[in-house]
Amino acid sequence: MNKYVKTWGLVGALALATALPACKEEPPSPAKLHVEAGDKHRIAKEWKQAAEEYGKSLEADPKQDKIWETKAYCHQQEQDMEGTVATLTKWAETKSEPAEKAKLHRSIAAMWMQKPDMAKAEASFLEAVKIHPTDDESLSWLGEIHSQRGGARDGKADAVPAELDKALEFYDKVAKIKPDKPETYINQRVIMSKYVKYHTKQQEAAEAEAKAFEKNKKEKDKVDEATARAEKHKAAIDEYKKKIEAATAKFTEAKKKAEATTKK
Repeated sequence: MNKYVKTWGLVGALALATALPACKEEPPSPAKLHVEAGDKHRIAKEWKQAAEEYGKSLEADPKQDKIWETKAYCHQQEQDMEGTVATLTKWAETKSEPAEKAKLHRSIAAMWMQKPDMAKAEASFLEAVKIHPTDDESLSWLGEIHSQRGGARDGKADAVPAELDKALEFYDKVAKIKPDKPETYINQRVIMSKYVKYHTKQQEAAEAEAKAFEKNKKEKDKVDEATARAEKHKAAIDEYKKKIEAATAKFTEAKKKAEATTKK
């Protein structure tokens, strides 16, 4: 029995000794090595080289949110808009949640707005909504873009009905998704007020045209047509005034709810 124990102990020790080399530390992965190289370049403010190294790391392991963010930052420091957008777009592709994808496309849109390049900003916001249809933030910004194009943010600008209609369409979607968002109703009122001014101007022009034609009894058909247009614009004014009242009521209600929530 003792001889067996001694023999087993020797064999066990030899087995353990043989296994020891397997416990050596694994060499750094390619992803880690490129991150380390990228960090050195970043610290030295060598932004282009840093971005390249981070890109190689992400090729080896794309599931590195922090490295995607850092790579985009390096492109920004290099004032490389194309590289920044490409990085954020590829980062979005690694996301499985629509909300996370949409957030990155909103970031791209925000950068285009700062340029400013509203057409590209609009495209990025639309991409965010395509991915995540209930993205109220992107919908709100799309409403804002079309409000500006429609002249709603400039009292001296002419109204562009087609753009104002699109703005209202986006804000209506926001209201359905987030009915307790007060600013949505403020934005709607601004657009509707612009419409009131637009139709008032059109009504006055039609009435003046009708009076001018009244001087010539042979132009009765033109008088009737101009008068009909004036009445149509007046009806539109009345309709938008009612909508403004409704939006004001919704704003008041939403504001009360927001204040009640804040107090809690």
